[in-house]
Amino acid sequence: MSPTSIVAWWGSILSTIVFLWDIYKHRTAGPKLRFTVQTGMGTIHMPMYDGKTVMIANVTNYGDRPTTISGLSYVYYENRSLLRKRSHDKQP
Repeated sequence: MSPTSIVAWWGSILSTIVFLWDIYKHRTAGPKLRFTVQTGMGTIHMPMYDGKTVMIANVTNYGDRPTTISGLSYVYYENRSLLRKRSHDKQP
């Protein structure tokens, strides 16, 4: 093999690796959100919620781009049969 062929092969292999890496970066870029909900929580030093059970929602962005959450809502189902029917009891 001549040195020119070796350099040509090296260039084609390296450019293929760089191309695949760019595809991977493009597909994994952007905001990625992790959403957790804790229900049945009690409160401490919050007189307006004394004796009540609260729900805590936490959203964390672990992606490489910023994002904005413009709203959050929930639907309450009294039992599983209403969930299957998609008939909610309360929607604050």
